[in-house]
Amino acid sequence: MINSQLLLYLNLGIGLLLVLYFLSGRHKPKQPTRLNMRAKGSAEKVPVVLEAEGKQEVAVTSGEPREVGRSLAVMFMYNGHDWEAHDVLGVPQGASMHQVTMVYQELVKKSDARSLQFYEHAYAAISTRHRKHRL
Repeated sequence: MINSQLLLYLNLGIGLLLVLYFLSGRHKPKQPTRLNMRAKGSAEKVPVVLEAEGKQEVAVTSGEPREVGRSLAVMFMYNGHDWEAHDVLGVPQGASMHQVTMVYQELVKKSDARSLQFYEHAYAAISTRHRKHRL
């Protein structure tokens, strides 16, 4: 039967061995894996049409064509979780700033003090994105 003093010595010994193992330098982290984003087996060039805010550009890339576009989702972090601001306010993505402001003002009138800060963060995220892309 193991008494408490023997258990303490056993745990201290195992802990000391682990510390010595990590300090010895034998345990080295592996290098991160590099991703190869080139298409294998496909040498032909494929034109891809890129649209960015009304401008169209044609880029020639190898491999399969990809869809490239601007995301309308506005993500913000509140209470340690990621939220999509349009879903929180209940407006569709890509809604005008006037529409977002009207919905936000209605929510402020109807909400309690705890959810008010949540709505304020969502509105601030949308308005910040709007200001950045408008300039």
